[in-house]
Amino acid sequence: MRYAALVMIFAMVVGCGVSVTPNPEPVDFKGTLTLNGKPISDVKINFQPTEIGLPAVVPVNEGKFEWKLTPGKYTWYVTQGSSEKTVEGISVEFLEGSMARIIDIQPGQDLNFSMD
Repeated sequence: MRYAALVMIFAMVVGCGVSVTPNPEPVDFKGTLTLNGKPISDVKINFQPTEIGLPAVVPVNEGKFEWKLTPGKYTWYVTQGSSEKTVEGISVEFLEGSMARIIDIQPGQDLNFSMD
């Protein structure tokens, strides 16, 4: 009985042939965010992966942001900065993630988001 338990524990530790592939290394990217054609500040742009990668919440200041993310596809949306007033005037469609708004993050990419 003990031998069978040890064999089962060993099998669980070793695994059943399942391998885990790590995510690719994060890459630098930067971008701009405008509201009605003007740079926006004191908001956060949220990147939610649709495939691989980890979510990120990136501060936006004077319409500019930069960060590192795992290359791949993401949806994005905006959340408030230091006060609720920072999201006033932003359409509800940009305050929630949407599969209709997917971007592909690649190394050295410049992203330009317009909330008009």
